Amino acid sequence: MTTLSTDDLKVISWTMESEGPRVEVHPGVSVPTRVRASGPCGNIPILRSAKAEGIDDVDLSITAVFDPTLAQYRLASLAVEAIDGREVNGQILRGIPPYGIMRWLLPRAFHVEPGSYTEAIRRYALGFEGLTPILAPDLSDVATVYRLASVVRDPPSKAVAQMFGFQPRTATNWIKRARESGYAL
Repeated sequence: MTTLSTDDLKVISWTMESEGPRVEVHPGVSVPTRVRASGPCGNIPILRSAKAEGIDDVDLSITAVFDPTLAQYRLASLAVEAIDGREVNGQILRGIPPYGIMRWLLPRAFHVEPGSYTEAIRRYALGFEGLTPILAPDLSDVATVYRLASVVRDPPSKAVAQMFGFQPRTATNWIKRARESGYAL
């Protein structure tokens, strides 16, 4: 099995650890039962773009646990710690989207069997912001993105629309076709 990549985390001074047995969430894709990540808040791309005041003054630690009953991760803990004697205030706390951070981090913990590695998995796991959409998707690609998005609590229809450059209604139609064709969503 191959972990897709945590190199981008190292570049921004973040660490990620996983523990526990792996659970297969999609054919050829498994996830650890527990993931913990930590690093400077201001280095997270989704927070840098929001430009939250004071976000550079805190470190963040987040833990997510996979719930096999729901087949998705749950937020288990979130800790915010001030750097250099600064204060963690309400403005900083309001600027931290816990589930947005989970959606950004957790795909990096996916393990993919060598024969299961597809462009849709690669793009979803490594983030597709700024990438051109996959222009010739098939129903298996749609089902893959939908399922992986569900695991990390990313709105699946929105993830499908972003990945393939679809309008929301078109994404819904493709998802319906994938479901009707027997793909597990």
